[in-house]
Amino acid sequence: MRKGRFHILLLFAAFLFPFLAASQTEKDSLVRALHGPMHDTARVKAYFRLFELLAAPDIQKANLYLDSAAMLCKQLKNDEYTAELNFKYGALYKLKGELDKALEFLFPALQYYEKSGNKERHADVLIRIARNYDSRGNDEKSIEYYQQALDVSKSAGYKSGIMPALRGMAGIHRRSHHFDKALQLNREALGMAEQEKDSAEIRTSYLEMSGVYLKMPQLDSALFYAKKGYEFALLLKDNGQIMANALQTVANAYAEMNQFEIAGKYASDILAIRRKLGHVELLANALIWSGTIYNKQQKFREAALVLEECVEISKKGKLNRILSSAYEQLAEAYQGQGRYQEAFETMKTYAALRHELVDEERLRQIAEMDAKYQASEKDKALKISELENENRRRQVGWLVALTIALAALAGAIFIGLKNRMKAKQRIAEQQDALRQQEIRQLEQANQLTALSAMLKGQEQERSRIAHDLHDLLGGLLASIKSHFNAAKPADPGNGIFEKTNAMLDDAATEVRRISHNMMPRALALSGLRGALEDLAQDLERQGLSCQLELIGLDGLTLDPDRSVMVYRIVQELTHNAVKHAGAKHLLLQAIQHEGRLTLLVEDDGKGFDVEAARQRKGIGLTSVESRVQFLKGEIEWDSVQGQGTTVSVTLPL
Repeated sequence: MRKGRFHILLLFAAFLFPFLAASQTEKDSLVRALHGPMHDTARVKAYFRLFELLAAPDIQKANLYLDSAAMLCKQLKNDEYTAELNFKYGALYKLKGELDKALEFLFPALQYYEKSGNKERHADVLIRIARNYDSRGNDEKSIEYYQQALDVSKSAGYKSGIMPALRGMAGIHRRSHHFDKALQLNREALGMAEQEKDSAEIRTSYLEMSGVYLKMPQLDSALFYAKKGYEFALLLKDNGQIMANALQTVANAYAEMNQFEIAGKYASDILAIRRKLGHVELLANALIWSGTIYNKQQKFREAALVLEECVEISKKGKLNRILSSAYEQLAEAYQGQGRYQEAFETMKTYAALRHELVDEERLRQIAEMDAKYQASEKDKALKISELENENRRRQVGWLVALTIALAALAGAIFIGLKNRMKAKQRIAEQQDALRQQEIRQLEQANQLTALSAMLKGQEQERSRIAHDLHDLLGGLLASIKSHFNAAKPADPGNGIFEKTNAMLDDAATEVRRISHNMMPRALALSGLRGALEDLAQDLERQGLSCQLELIGLDGLTLDPDRSVMVYRIVQELTHNAVKHAGAKHLLLQAIQHEGRLTLLVEDDGKGFDVEAARQRKGIGLTSVESRVQFLKGEIEWDSVQGQGTTVSVTLPL
């Protein structure tokens, strides 16, 4: 086996050498050209090409060339070169695992190519954005951009955009266990690649189809397509990154066939290549896969080492999907070493992260899996029944047979019972998994119910206090003022009477103001629009310049509880601007569009550290986020100390 692996590595080196030599020759030629006289536009193109050649083998040097291109682009002020620069920076930060940074560059490039009419580059940017969201675990956004890329590519007849878009969507359907759809999309991409005689796309489609068959699982087909893809990679003299992908697919097939020794030897080769290339996301995948194989071999110490490394780089790169799997495998490695407390804490972290990743799409997937499970249970029951009937028929025949037939019967019964025990064990494991899912769903429902009760209780208490202040204390102050005026002395003297009378007026006004803040009457009389207008006027009276913009709120009807929740969110945010930020100017927007209500509160105050405020668990911030969570909305905080704060809240209607 060791000779076989050595022979594979020799073949890999032999096929890879011409490609590396050609790349090295082109690189050296470009470097020499850059040292001579060259027009700035040609120099920018040379920097771009050097980045493409070095991105995989030497990401640091590639970064330097791209920075040089950026300095020239700034001088040239050429929109096309700037868009290409943004596109390549998006690729660079994707390689580094900095996905948020990558998107910051890709979206400006997308805007340029949408307007320029360059549909091929437009499709390339869409595919790159889709892959970024795919790495973040956002299947909904990822498939949205893949579909846009497919539409743009088809309209332009750009087959080099159609094929990766099809394969990208196939990968998402594979993870969602929509295997028929995944195979359909991959076959469509493979057919187009064969028609175009595009060996690189054929190789990639083979590897993708192997991944689908692994999940189904149809292991013979998975291994067949994995080896076909690997053979094409060798013939194409692919670079290290693609060769690692091909080796990974072959290794996956052996792992699924429980041939972990073979898979583990491949894993060490793959990890060595990934470390050399420096691609953060692919390295994280290689680390978690190596850890999984070590766990299967019960090499728990080795598993913990690579999985701890995977956790660190996944955190840094915000690779939540990979991080979740790493925690799960790391908990198993700790448990295997007898480190039960660490295993428990790691599993808690895994459960919390998995809870964050669960969304409506996954709930639908669970429902579909449940339906398939029920169907498979019926099929298993039917097969078991048929097996029992067949056993009975055999028993009748074997009762008449000789001793050899009786021995054969005993062997058949033993095998049948063993298979039935395995089937029952698998059924019990699946039922336990479903029960755990139901428990998690009940916990989520209980949390939502508790939050609802708390918020409703707060509003009821506010309403009661507002009523008492307005009707009882307000009425009492009015009576006191009436009696006080009736007792006015004939000679006021030093003005104490007038001062006291004015103080009573101020007290009555303050009671009305507090009552209004706790339960604004305008909310019941004029709806959300009227209440927000009253709030803006009140802020103006407090000396704050308030700019109010209300769009699409005419005719908006919300149930009373929801209206109060929305008003409380705005009231708390404006209160923070007045009390804590020391703001002089406030922008308040409320926009209703396409079934969503967007609230924006922006001030010019002193700003604050959002993460530090979350750790302190301030009442104001917690109150706002609790109400947004209850309304199933989203909130974004953007605050820079000394430059003000902007808070955006989006709520479904």
